[in-house]
Amino acid sequence: MSVDTPGVLSLEGDHAMVFDVTTTHVAERRIYELRNRIVRLAEQGAVDLAVIEDFAFGRAQKAHEMGGFSYAVRLALRERGIETVIAPIGAAKKFISGAGNANKLQMGVAVFKRWGFEHRSDDVIDAYSLARCGQVWLESRDDTVRTRRVSDLVKGMRLVERLVA
Repeated sequence: MSVDTPGVLSLEGDHAMVFDVTTTHVAERRIYELRNRIVRLAEQGAVDLAVIEDFAFGRAQKAHEMGGFSYAVRLALRERGIETVIAPIGAAKKFISGAGNANKLQMGVAVFKRWGFEHRSDDVIDAYSLARCGQVWLESRDDTVRTRRVSDLVKGMRLVERLVA
């Protein structure tokens, strides 16, 4: 899930399913509505892992809303026992494109070259990239031989701790 303008995507093998979770509401109503849409999507299918991008600290003008949204979704997923990891933006970009500071266009090109996936929305491309990072996270549990890029990505990702009842 991309936090700024949410892109939500489910990846099964090489098949990507995009979900529209956009809303015209603002502030608390927007956070509430987006959180509920994402929770409903998670509850509808078997979710192996939720991957949320870490905060973009350079986007100060939207920091409060993005932080509220991110934590609302993290808590909702944790309450439902869905494993959730946070992917640092730079590590994800470096894994996908080879450059930790890749722009949206470079990310789109890298995703297309690597997996043949394209979409008109940068947010969906971000979500697709995060889904691929999630696959790496899941595979890294069993994989003892890793490339440096995979190791750097996995090392940067962190598991959101489960809530204790």
